[in-house]
Amino acid sequence: ALPDASTAEEGQTWVFKDEGGVANTNNIFVSAAAGQTIDGRTQVTLESPYASIQIYTDGVDKYYIF
Repeated sequence: ALPDASTAEEGQTWVFKDEGGVANTNNIFVSAAAGQTIDGRTQVTLESPYASIQIYTDGVDKYYIF
């Protein structure tokens, strides 16, 4: 899970990447901290081989995909 957004700096980013190319059989789950969201959802799933996602925080209580 991502850390609580309030413990990160506004604009701080994270990159998640399926470097092994097996996300289609071993999904990668990226979860927001309890009570927080990633673009309105509590969790994002990488399901495609070599998939990636970039996320940034508002430094308060939300994460966004860019």
